[in-house]
Amino acid sequence: MSTIHNAAFSRRHPRRDLRSLFGGLVCLVATACSSGSKGGASVPAPGPAPLTVGGNLSGLATGTVVVEITGGERLTLAQDGPFVFQTPFQLGNSYAVTVVTAPTKAFTELARASGLVAGDVRDIGVVITSAFQVSGAVTGLTGRLVLELNASERVTLTGSGSFTFNTLLRDGASYSIAVVEAPPGERWLVSSGNGQITGGDVTTVAVYADRLRTIGGTVAGLRGGLVLRNNGGDDLIVSADGAFTFGTSVATSGAYDVQVRFKPPSQRVTVRNGAGTVGVGNVTTVDVICENKAWTHPATLSDTISPDGNDADGVVLASGLRGDAIVAWEYGSRVYASERRNGVWRHPVRDVTPPHNPAGGSTFDLRAAIDPQNNTLLAWSQHDAGVERIYASLYRNGTWRDPSSHADHLSPTAGDALQPQLVFDVAGDGYLVWQQYVSGNGRIFLATYHDGVWTKPASATDGISPDTTHAQDVRVAVSSGGHVVVVWAQADNHNYRIYKSEMRNNTWTHPSSLTDCISPAGSDAYAPDVAFDGSGNAVITWVQSDGANQQVFKSEFRAGSWRYPTSVTDNISPDGQAVHSASVAMARSGQAVIVWRQDVSATDNRLFKSEYRAGTWTHPASLTSGFSIGTNVTGFAVAMDTEGNIVLPYTATESGGTAVLLESEYRGGVWVHPTALTDRISPPGGDVTQPHVTVDGNDDVIIMWRQHNGTNQHAFISEYR
Repeated sequence: MSTIHNAAFSRRHPRRDLRSLFGGLVCLVATACSSGSKGGASVPAPGPAPLTVGGNLSGLATGTVVVEITGGERLTLAQDGPFVFQTPFQLGNSYAVTVVTAPTKAFTELARASGLVAGDVRDIGVVITSAFQVSGAVTGLTGRLVLELNASERVTLTGSGSFTFNTLLRDGASYSIAVVEAPPGERWLVSSGNGQITGGDVTTVAVYADRLRTIGGTVAGLRGGLVLRNNGGDDLIVSADGAFTFGTSVATSGAYDVQVRFKPPSQRVTVRNGAGTVGVGNVTTVDVICENKAWTHPATLSDTISPDGNDADGVVLASGLRGDAIVAWEYGSRVYASERRNGVWRHPVRDVTPPHNPAGGSTFDLRAAIDPQNNTLLAWSQHDAGVERIYASLYRNGTWRDPSSHADHLSPTAGDALQPQLVFDVAGDGYLVWQQYVSGNGRIFLATYHDGVWTKPASATDGISPDTTHAQDVRVAVSSGGHVVVVWAQADNHNYRIYKSEMRNNTWTHPSSLTDCISPAGSDAYAPDVAFDGSGNAVITWVQSDGANQQVFKSEFRAGSWRYPTSVTDNISPDGQAVHSASVAMARSGQAVIVWRQDVSATDNRLFKSEYRAGTWTHPASLTSGFSIGTNVTGFAVAMDTEGNIVLPYTATESGGTAVLLESEYRGGVWVHPTALTDRISPPGGDVTQPHVTVDGNDDVIIMWRQHNGTNQHAFISEYR
């Protein structure tokens, strides 16, 4: 009875402290020995009953699990439920259970699988969790292909067929397959290669070759350097006619889009079959047709772009990098414009096209600019209750926003504001400057435009010129890098001098005083002009007396610093006769030209030019170096294209006194000048005035002028496309 009690006791208290338990057992055994006897001899008590170890299996779906316990006994388990090893253990023995075999596509985990026997053990857990694999198929493989699962296991294939990753994944786990090695020149794609395990194996992964195809075609008629671009980034330089192929291939079913990035300035380039979808073979059908550009001039006075009825006054011209252009003029005190958008000109229609400016008050000093996104600014001066104000219209996202009333002006409330000048930088920011009278003196003001919002001077004290003397003749230019220079003429209490404000690295520097000027002392300086090249170099020109005659002077910004003339004898124009006006133009390539009108006698004047090419200036040697023909040149304009070609329209007077428009041109390293007044580009008829010229981002040229048709002054254009 004592032994049975002991066994029952130990089972009811399997976790009792072994030391206490063993002590109790000693006492019980001693009592039994002392009280039990047979025939006068002692009878030994039976030993403790053996203990067993077991647990529970869960999660087994198929197959069997073989578990082994200390001593070597193995159990084969075929279904979930309890199990018990037959191996006997005595109290205090140690045990350990291991899994010998388990289903291959499963995770097997043991819980409480080892310890000391303190009673029958029944809490060992054998848990089977389902595991899943990722597999799929490869098609079209004729080389070596390496796939990778979850940036870990890799599978190498050398031909088409199925594949399976050995890695086991739990339900809900993520998987991602990548191609880490493919046959040279091929692009391979993975379909259904990313996802999450959802209770089963993934078998739908498809790996296939998206064969790379070359894109190319033929160039014909090329006369210079050409840069083609595919899909917005793969540039190809083409220097001669013939076949071409882009360096970057495009996958089967991928898109291609061939466009012209740069072209010879003297050619127009058309791309045919330039866009499409890649098929089973290489693309060889892109045709690039290069044709020499040609001038189109108006044939008669009826080829005007302005409507009849009123004079077209104050004509102005601008073009953009993408080929858009605008010609604007004042017509009956209202502002109208012809616009070239997406390659098509649209001209205003009398009594139909709405004007850009508010009604009332005369309008003059029109200016225009177009940014790289084809946003357009028009600025002008207009009377408002007897005071001239600066106004602006903005074309943005295909819509014009015009001043709503006379109160919608940019100039502060002060005296007359006039001579607006404006430019856009490549980021689309605009800079508008003008001269405005404050307390009897002209001051220079600046307004900036950014992202649809004007920042304008708040009051008459916000000018950028020193405020003690009169300032006038303001001009502004901007570089492709966003540097801005504003120049003007201003009295220093002795003479008019040339001043500049400059923005570099987003910081403005304005003249600190009347002594902070750039022209030499000793005589009046006026009519400045300024231009930038593509590297941020700049040239400023102006007219100033050398003590005897008005001459042309220049200042340059090169190699990070400004160089100014040191005296009134540092002129670039030939001595002996007076200069009347000068203009400067620069190419993005760094070349420059300065053109001016200068007397050659008491009754005649000519155009002269200085050119900067290959790092060197060439100035005219004498008064015989003039290149214009005819007499009494009254107006001219100058522009340079990307490569330094020059277009220079000017007016000259026929023997009968009529002013005609002529054009000198520098192309391919050669100047071509008109040889007779019959080489005019204006139609026969009335006087020509106000010539303008602009070059757009395609190196197309527009020349604009005003000409009388016998009834009114009209706007005309010639185009080089």
